[in-house]
Amino acid sequence: QGFNAVLVGGSYSLQGQLSELLTASLFEGVFLLIGAFVVMGWILSRSFQVTGAVLVSLSIIPAAILGVLGWMRLSLDIITTPGVNLAIGMGVDAMIYLSVFARRARGSGENSWEVWSKVVSQLWQPIGTSLVVICAGFGIFLLSNFPPTQRFGFCVILGSISYAFAALFLFPWLASFSFRKNRKQ
Repeated sequence: QGFNAVLVGGSYSLQGQLSELLTASLFEGVFLLIGAFVVMGWILSRSFQVTGAVLVSLSIIPAAILGVLGWMRLSLDIITTPGVNLAIGMGVDAMIYLSVFARRARGSGENSWEVWSKVVSQLWQPIGTSLVVICAGFGIFLLSNFPPTQRFGFCVILGSISYAFAALFLFPWLASFSFRKNRKQ
């Protein structure tokens, strides 16, 4: 008929562009969130060690989520990826409470590990209760017939488990770690 193709597009081209934008947004958003929360951790704790512990603990959360999703070969889409940011927010909430309680308790002059141990023993129930409530609430998405919604629910549950581990175990250990050997007299 004499027609010439001037511009070729389609769903594959658009999906590729959307996936590139989604990947860039995911990484930029995660780095921006972690950076902002590390600054907040410094303001609240006034300690380089606690700030470093916040950085490492918060970095573990998206690494765990994205690592498990990649290992299971689950795709990331525009519905699933906000679960990572949600988990980082929940993790920083728990770490802020732990930091504030530890800063208050540190005024008594106790050893750092004793302080963090006491703080974790006080806050493990609220953090655990939050974990159960969030997992139950977002777990309802696993019953959906729409696969991206199921992946979102799974992502939030996985993120909740990883933030609880990071906040209750990794963060206090890193915040109280000492390179000095304890010498008993």
